[in-house]
Amino acid sequence: NLSETIMSLIDDHEEAGQILKEIRSITNDYQPPLEACGTWRLVYQRLEKLEHDTHEHVHLENHVLFKKYQHLL
Repeated sequence: NLSETIMSLIDDHEEAGQILKEIRSITNDYQPPLEACGTWRLVYQRLEKLEHDTHEHVHLENHVLFKKYQHLL
């Protein structure tokens, strides 16, 4: 049902947030070492963008989309 689906998605969002937190930690807040090549730097830039885009997606679902259906839960 809708309630179970939304709760499952919220759980997925929390798990994704933990994964992103771990990625941020192991990349030193997306700061490549001084000796990093261009590819390494590009990967860190794209990981940071992925984090930003994922947080935006989660926010829109949790605080906009799911709120519209809250009365059905």
